[in-house]
Amino acid sequence: CAGKDLIWADYGPHYVKVRKVCTLELFTPKRLEALRPIREDEVTAMVESIFHHCTSTENLGKGILVRKFLGEVAFNNITRLAFGKRFVNSEDVIDEQGVEFKGVVENGLKLGASLAMAEHIPSPRI
Repeated sequence: CAGKDLIWADYGPHYVKVRKVCTLELFTPKRLEALRPIREDEVTAMVESIFHHCTSTENLGKGILVRKFLGEVAFNNITRLAFGKRFVNSEDVIDEQGVEFKGVVENGLKLGASLAMAEHIPSPRI
């Protein structure tokens, strides 16, 4: 059902209702505080991953791409908060469900970016 979620919904009664549910149920201070340990675990895992990466013999003295680590922590936070599990194990190997979910997210981002770009391209009026 296109337009029935928060991201793709046209502004109107449905959008207002979905946004209200998000505001009153999902993003309350109590709910955010209850989910804090998950976010803290993932940030701790990211810091440990950066430490191991930087202290490995092949990476000594080299720079790192922080973007990779931030992408991983965001992905792990989303999957743990939404699905209650990590799709990436301790060796940074993503399981089958994780690969599928990541593909869905990437396709959604590409679609969203292409739609937004189309809005900014002027077209000749007939």
